[in-house]
Amino acid sequence: LNSIINFSKFVLKGTMGPINDRQEEALTKVVSSSRHLLQLINDVLDMSKIESGSLTLFVEPDINVNELLKTVVEMADSLLTDKPVALQLEIDDPLPLITGDRKRLLQIMLNVVSNACKFTQEGHIKITAQQQDDNLRLMVEDTGPGIAPADYNLVFEAFKQTTSGLRQGGGTG
Repeated sequence: LNSIINFSKFVLKGTMGPINDRQEEALTKVVSSSRHLLQLINDVLDMSKIESGSLTLFVEPDINVNELLKTVVEMADSLLTDKPVALQLEIDDPLPLITGDRKRLLQIMLNVVSNACKFTQEGHIKITAQQQDDNLRLMVEDTGPGIAPADYNLVFEAFKQTTSGLRQGGGTG
């Protein structure tokens, strides 16, 4: 996948000759989709690390949640191509800088928002960040079919899917 990403970027930059607007748009989608697929593969590898007790967190101070969520929106936007879904970001201003593992926070938000993109066929997906006292609250709301109460226990289990998820989206759970 890294080779696909790099070669696509070379072509995008014009290294192999000029490209037209349609080719540029298609190659941009190839790069974005390849990065997303690479992230999914890395997520599965991380699950193995968690199960074996060998996942190491890189905790750092001064994480800018505003920037992190803007990255999530940029990456998720490509998943909504050709869908009448508005992607909204509502952030309390100013949010404090936080301490945590930037990569894992991004990974969690991308997973949740990617699911919202996958299952929302029309309407909106709203990502909200609010400070409440000493806590930071991150929320994702969408107009998708939702999760049946009977399936709530499956949501945080690795490789498990709800009945509607199996019917509609496939994937690994």
